[in-house]
Amino acid sequence: MKDGASAGRLAGTIASRQDRRTRKGTPMMILTLSDQSGSYECIAFSEQINEFGSLLQPCKSVILMVGADERAEGISVRLLSAEAIDGIAEKVDRRLTVFAADAKAPGSISSQLKRGGEGSVNFVVIRDGGAQEYEIELPGSYRLTAEVAGGIKALEGVTDVRFH
Repeated sequence: MKDGASAGRLAGTIASRQDRRTRKGTPMMILTLSDQSGSYECIAFSEQINEFGSLLQPCKSVILMVGADERAEGISVRLLSAEAIDGIAEKVDRRLTVFAADAKAPGSISSQLKRGGEGSVNFVVIRDGGAQEYEIELPGSYRLTAEVAGGIKALEGVTDVRFH
């Protein structure tokens, strides 16, 4: 608002939700969210409640597109749209690089992967005490998360996993 913006994107975790009615009797909601900088409130009206109400629950981490107005009591933030942070993370291109000391490891690792995401997977097999290195990129795209990377790292024959 100080730089002239009247809309923006905010991320946070919903701390509380209060469902109310306006003076005209239409539904409204007051969300209290928190992030690293503190907490803030966001107001949602019937259209946004109908579209995003099921997502806007306490303890959910969300990314909000908001409008803002400066008022005498401070800046008023109103909801325009909402999306789960998990949903955003799944859309980001990711790469999983798996280092293995055994050429048999990629077979057991590939069974841990689920197709259909936005990530790519590379295997680096190190042979002869590090004298030779073979890199293979799996065809297709995969759903990659930190949990998948951690599970693969625990498999026998895997020496390292890089998730970025």
